[in-house]
Amino acid sequence: MSSRSDIVKPSASKPSSSSSKPSSSKPSSSRPKSSVPATRKIEPKDYDLLVDTIRVTVHTTGKFFDSDTRSGNHASIYLLASNGASVRLNMTKLTADAKRGTYQLTYCRYQHTNSSLIDFDLKATSRGLKVKHVLELIEERKRDKYKLARSGLGCRFWVQTIIKDLQEMKFISSSSEVSAADAVEGLRYSYSKGKRPELDEVDPGSFGTSWDKRSERR
Repeated sequence: MSSRSDIVKPSASKPSSSSSKPSSSKPSSSRPKSSVPATRKIEPKDYDLLVDTIRVTVHTTGKFFDSDTRSGNHASIYLLASNGASVRLNMTKLTADAKRGTYQLTYCRYQHTNSSLIDFDLKATSRGLKVKHVLELIEERKRDKYKLARSGLGCRFWVQTIIKDLQEMKFISSSSEVSAADAVEGLRYSYSKGKRPELDEVDPGSFGTSWDKRSERR
């Protein structure tokens, strides 16, 4: 994007308390009200689902302190399927001292999560893109093997890289209103409900399997 004036602003929310103690608030759940679990592990049958849209979602992770003025962010990808469900691609940090990200694949019985602050919807190619095509590409390029940035962050860089890979493979339609470049650019910003996006440069991690084990213990 050439400017951020066209970024959709999140809806307004109530201002937080000025206390410095940890906040007890949590981001709203994405689970629909149903006795059936909203998510499950991905199964072999899910690999043949047709993908209509590749959605980049920036989630709120809430505020650690009540005095914080902006919420934390986490980015992930949803493959919106033709059956009304989605498959979430996520790279996360499972423990505070983790050096490597954990690659997670989840089948979701919904297509929109309530924790979303902003979505970038990329129209998938009309050539019959399936979930398995995306997952195979991720594994071929070792995007499932990810070392976090020195800061311990790295989800946005991971998402940016996957989107660039999908664009290179022409998995994203040339007629998509939102381009891969728009999504990559949008991930350079942090988002918080009721506030304007702020530039927050991406901290890159690295890919592969031959990392120096000694560096991971430091």
